[in-house]
Amino acid sequence: MEINGCHVIPARTSHAVQAAMFVLELPAQISPEILRVLLDQYEKSQTLKNLFPIKSQSQGIAIDLSTSPATTSQVDNLQGISLQRNSSDGQLDLLLNIQGNQIALTFNTYSRWAEVFNQAKEILNNFLGLVCPVPGVNVIGLQYVDEFFVTGDLSKFNSSMIFSSTTSRLPSSALNETNFWHNHSGWFETADNDEKILNNLNISYYPQQDRNAVQLISAHRLMLKTPIADVEILEKTIKETFELLHENNKTLFKEILNKETKESINL
Repeated sequence: MEINGCHVIPARTSHAVQAAMFVLELPAQISPEILRVLLDQYEKSQTLKNLFPIKSQSQGIAIDLSTSPATTSQVDNLQGISLQRNSSDGQLDLLLNIQGNQIALTFNTYSRWAEVFNQAKEILNNFLGLVCPVPGVNVIGLQYVDEFFVTGDLSKFNSSMIFSSTTSRLPSSALNETNFWHNHSGWFETADNDEKILNNLNISYYPQQDRNAVQLISAHRLMLKTPIADVEILEKTIKETFELLHENNKTLFKEILNKETKESINL
């Protein structure tokens, strides 16, 4: 899109997705024992090692307050595992982070939903048997990071070049703003079985080195009434829920973006 020498370009030319994150949240911390089993499973799987060539572990920290000043030391207590793959230029391409009460899979290279979603299901399904039946999964989340680059005569940019003038998700002051700004919002929706979906939309207009950028971070979390402890039920629920949250994200973008922006990302 171009107005008076100011250009707005989706970050990936045909779409704007810079990252997509698939998240499973547990009602309790993942224990060091489960983490060690996960690590052992990774070490024995050539498929996982080919997919994630880089492995890192985080250990616990002990703080001794009896000394002055207080001292810290690392203890042999596994707290988290990160598995990653870098692209040919050294940039982070794929990341699986298992820590705290979360299993989070991030794609920094996004092609089509069907392709990325199928790979995400295949990866996550490797680990479901280790968190079921205990502690189970009680939140399923999907997050996108989208960006649009602003180039050319930056002084001619205003936010209405990207966003719909009729959306209720952004204040009119933001739509008319020409300087840098951010707006963070959140709201609940009711899904089937009276389960709640928490939606968050964080939008920022900020400077980059040789251009400006509009970044949209959209997150959708389905909060299950009770944790799912059965692997087969969880696999089915994950598939249905991620599809639902993806459709919710598309609906949100259709609401907040203007006609030209939607056409530029084939929405």
